[in-house]
Amino acid sequence: MPAKRAAKRAKNGAKSHVIGVDLGGTNIVFALTDLSAKILHRFKMPTLAQEGRDKVLSRMAEGVLRVLEESGVSAQSVQGVGVGTPGPINSRQGILYSAPNLPGFKNTPIKAYLERKTGLAVHLENDANAAAFGEHWAGAGKGTSEMIMLTLGTGVGGGIIMGGKLYSGVDDTAGEFGHMVIDPSGPLCGCGQRGCLEQYGSATAIARRAREAVLAGTQSSLLTMAEGDPSKISSRLVHQAAKDGDPLAHQVWADTAVFLAIGIANLVNIFNPQMVVLGGGVMLAGADLLGPIRREVLKRAFDRPARTAKIVAAKLGDDAGVIGAAAVAIARA
Repeated sequence: MPAKRAAKRAKNGAKSHVIGVDLGGTNIVFALTDLSAKILHRFKMPTLAQEGRDKVLSRMAEGVLRVLEESGVSAQSVQGVGVGTPGPINSRQGILYSAPNLPGFKNTPIKAYLERKTGLAVHLENDANAAAFGEHWAGAGKGTSEMIMLTLGTGVGGGIIMGGKLYSGVDDTAGEFGHMVIDPSGPLCGCGQRGCLEQYGSATAIARRAREAVLAGTQSSLLTMAEGDPSKISSRLVHQAAKDGDPLAHQVWADTAVFLAIGIANLVNIFNPQMVVLGGGVMLAGADLLGPIRREVLKRAFDRPARTAKIVAAKLGDDAGVIGAAAVAIARA
C-alpha cells in the first residue's frame, strides 16, 4: 500500500518526492508530490500529438525536468516518475503498445526514453488504472482494500483495487469495464463489439442517444438549448434539460442510470468490493445520477454484496490521473 510504504521510507530517510505525469490526447499534466499525495507543484502543457511521437516524448522529458527546475527540488530527492498513458501497455517493460489519440505511438518504449533523458526511474501505467489508484491512495477510496472505479467520460474506463493493490491482469488489460457487453444487439462500439457499456453510459453515448431521438422527430427543449444544432447536444445539456422537466432528456437520463447500474451490478457480484467509485465528466451530475444507480444496483445485484458496496463519487477530479501516476511510482519503487 503506497501510504504505508511511503511512511516507512520517510522514517528511514528515503527520498521524499515523486513526479506524476498524465499523458492525454490534448494535454500532458505534470505534478510533484510528497509521499502523502500532496501536490507541491503542478502544471500542464499541450500534447500536440499532431507533431508526432518524437516531439511528444521530448515534451514529456522536458516537462519532468521543468518540474525539478520550477520547484527547486533536486533529482536526488525524487524517488521516481509515474506515467499514466491511454491505451494498452506493458508495465514491466514500460512500453505503450498503441493509443487511439496519439498517432505513431505503436510499441513506444516510454520508460526507456524518459529514464535516458531524465536520469530518473520511470514506471508506466494505463491512465484509467492510474486514476483508480489515485482515488484509492488519496481520494474517495482511501482506506479501502477492495475497490472498483469507473470513469465516465468520452468513453468508460475503469480500474480494480484488490487487497490494497492495483490489479492489472496478466497482460495489463484488466479493468476495461466499458467493453462489458450488456446488450449484444446494441449499438456498434469502437472495439468492434455491440452493446458495450460504453455505448450507454459515457458522455458521448448520452449525447448520441438524445441527438438520435431529436433527429427522429421527438419534440424536446434540447434542440432550442443547442441553438437549433443537434450536433451541439451534450451530456451536460441532457442533464440540465432532464432537471428542467424535458420528457426526452428525462428518459435518456433515467435509461443511462439503469444501463450503468446493470454494469455495476455485474461488477459488484463478481468482485464483492467495499466501494465503487464513479468519476469522469458525467459525474458532474452528482446525486442526480448516484441516487438512481444505487437504487437500481440494489435491485439487480445479490443482496449482501450490493448492500456492502458503497457507490460514491470520485473526489480528486482532474488530478486523479496525475496523483495516481505518482502513487504508482511509490508502489513500484
